[in-house]
Amino acid sequence: MASLTIQLSDKDLNLLKRISESDDRRINDFVQLMFSRGLDYYYCDEMVSIKKTEEEYTQEERDQQSLNAELMNKYSTHDERKEHGFKYVYCCISNHEKDDCSGGYKDMLIEPIVNRIKSYAIQ
Repeated sequence: MASLTIQLSDKDLNLLKRISESDDRRINDFVQLMFSRGLDYYYCDEMVSIKKTEEEYTQEERDQQSLNAELMNKYSTHDERKEHGFKYVYCCISNHEKDDCSGGYKDMLIEPIVNRIKSYAIQ
């Protein structure tokens, strides 16, 4: 597991320790919770997306990419490709991705990070 450090004055660190104690938390757990909440709040109204690495593509997405490549070579129009199974594979991860099932949007970037960080502090 990796760690991240921030610069604080002695006074601010003392205050944060006292706040965490008043909340019956260890300082490290408190800071992790605050960091996760901060990410959540900061990106609640801001859209962010990052390019996927090769490891972040699912097997289903890789299979679709292979099929898409075949269809691109075989058919000349988008309608023909789509008719034979072409589906766009997103190359980015975002906190505002269209959910084809619900028609709404889902957060596939920030929310999972927040949940993982939070889980370290509360488990």
